[in-house]
Amino acid sequence: MDPHRDDEILTYVRVASMIHKDTLGNREEIRLARLMVMNAGHTFQHEETILGNEPQEALQIFLRPRAPSLDPTVQFHNFGEAVSRDACRLLAAPEAPPLKSGRRPGYTTRV
Repeated sequence: MDPHRDDEILTYVRVASMIHKDTLGNREEIRLARLMVMNAGHTFQHEETILGNEPQEALQIFLRPRAPSLDPTVQFHNFGEAVSRDACRLLAAPEAPPLKSGRRPGYTTRV
């Protein structure tokens, strides 16, 4: 497992899928319309395993939280549609769903 401290990691899989496992006991599939944010906090370990043999295309976006040593959390969200056409889609923000970020106020993540 890969250790992290005070990282927030947004995982967005564009092609294929993977299984996420972590020290909080999560075991979840991440795929095109299902995103994940890990808030590593003071201690956290995780691993992702690619499913199948097809090529994988994914982004892992590292962010800094608003404060060090927060409690670790992992969030998953299913979007009804994989693609947001002609509009940005809010993914993560300090106070707005669907994925809550512990980053400094005023910053948001859109895809």
